Amino acid sequence: MVVAAAWLRGLDGTLAKFVNEHQNSWALFLDYALFALRSKPHSMTKVSPFQLMYGREARFPCEVPEKLLEFILPTETEYVGIIEEMNTKRAEMQSQIKANIEVAQEKQKEKYRNRVTKKYKPCTFKERQLVLLKNCRRSTRKGGVLEQKFSGPYVVSELHGKLVKLVNANNVP
Repeated sequence: MVVAAAWLRGLDGTLAKFVNEHQNSWALFLDYALFALRSKPHSMTKVSPFQLMYGREARFPCEVPEKLLEFILPTETEYVGIIEEMNTKRAEMQSQIKANIEVAQEKQKEKYRNRVTKKYKPCTFKERQLVLLKNCRRSTRKGGVLEQKFSGPYVVSELHGKLVKLVNANNVP
């Protein structure tokens, strides 16, 4: 859903460059805007949707010669060779696209990790240390402005990796 919304924002931006001041001429430019978006390589796959669909780069109208040369139809045996060649190109392209997507996903994960580590500093606890417990419900509740930000103090009684067992002053968990 997020990808579709981003794609529609791109379509809106492309159409906004061409429409008149009353914004009622968008239908005249829709085909051109869609062709432009479909022939542009995506940052994640490094390939355009047109190339994914047809296995070749799009030819823009300005690239098509005015007078086409005579076209000779291939024979049946040539068709088989052409189809096999297209299938091998498609398989190579799919493997390359998968590799590009994996690289892009790793970059996204790294950016996310960097953003999270900047936001949250690592905490180290020791047994019998006094700590306060943050009230996370306060941030998601409407009207929870008057609730306490923290509760406690609590004493760290046990540590199990990232899991911390707390007890209050009366040794009640």
